[in-house]
Amino acid sequence: MKRFQMLCTIGAALALGACGGDAAVAILGTLGAGGGQWFVDADPSAAGYQRADCGGTACTLTFLNGNLYQRNYAEAIAGNTSRCAGTHAGSVSDAVNVSVPQCFVGRFLNVNEALSTDGLDHLYFDFDPRLNTGVWVDIQDDTHRFVFNGSADIDTGCEFTGSSKKSLDVTISRTNFLAISLGGAPGPVTKTTVQALTIAGAPARIFVGEFVGASGLRLTRSGEKIELQRSDQAGTCS
Repeated sequence: MKRFQMLCTIGAALALGACGGDAAVAILGTLGAGGGQWFVDADPSAAGYQRADCGGTACTLTFLNGNLYQRNYAEAIAGNTSRCAGTHAGSVSDAVNVSVPQCFVGRFLNVNEALSTDGLDHLYFDFDPRLNTGVWVDIQDDTHRFVFNGSADIDTGCEFTGSSKKSLDVTISRTNFLAISLGGAPGPVTKTTVQALTIAGAPARIFVGEFVGASGLRLTRSGEKIELQRSDQAGTCS
């Protein structure tokens, strides 16, 4: 059941109508998953991340590359596991499929998880959204843009609609797989989300959100939805 749900998540991100997906999801795709330290699950058949031990340290695969804008790019992975010792080269295609034959062949499920094709390696990642890289553009109206000032868990920025501008605040809820790998007790956070994005106004508009890959963001509030794609542009709120 666990693996079916994961594969359903991939399908929803890539195909119109799959697992309840919609047209906007298909437009957003799953861009820019990649670089950083991914933690290997000790028991892929059980729910959640359990620390796997590799010589007294957590078993990890480190993706050395990553791209926030390209769907296809070279990838190298360094690992400390029996299935991936040392550094090996490969590629990512469609921003989802990972092929590093001597380390990991599989797919990104979301910004926090990846699963090997054979189901034996389930990886978890403390995703850093890096919101201040690029400009976030509304996929329905490209004159509607968001710019963020930094990459902290509590951030500020602004919303541009045409020539008007409104300030905003955003709070990110992060995962804790690193803490678990170091011996900390498992916590409830399993996915990086936007806990609250507040756009100034009278009244203020408060959204919650989820990442669709590293470069797609879906924000919702009662009766309103905004879907953003990270664009390789420079922007400022000053």
